[in-house]
Amino acid sequence: MESSGASKNLRSLFLLHIEFIRKNPGIPKLVFSDAAVFGSPERKKKVIFIVRNYMNKLKEIAEKGIREGDLMNDISSEAVAFSMVSFAQHVGLISNLSDGKIDMSNLAELAWSYIERAIRKDNEKDGR
Repeated sequence: MESSGASKNLRSLFLLHIEFIRKNPGIPKLVFSDAAVFGSPERKKKVIFIVRNYMNKLKEIAEKGIREGDLMNDISSEAVAFSMVSFAQHVGLISNLSDGKIDMSNLAELAWSYIERAIRKDNEKDGR
């Protein structure tokens, strides 16, 4: 399936996010650390700010794709962003728990293909 527009941008960002986690195993350790989760309110606010900002950017891309007809118009841009971040967080969590020994990149890419089939406008014609 050839990606175009917003779906191509979302796929690229998702795969970059997964690659970043794979090449920087210390990042999930930092994000999921006790200091981040149970630490100072300032640190928690910073992590929340980063995640929300990232999700908002993903949401904007999805909204643009809906407007431009690349993505189906009955999807939730917020749910698309949530799905992408959730999948990436799971990869980060498994990477963290396995000390970087379990690489879920291939599975994450396959999971993205399912998301893409669910949101792409051209799949409506196929009855999906």
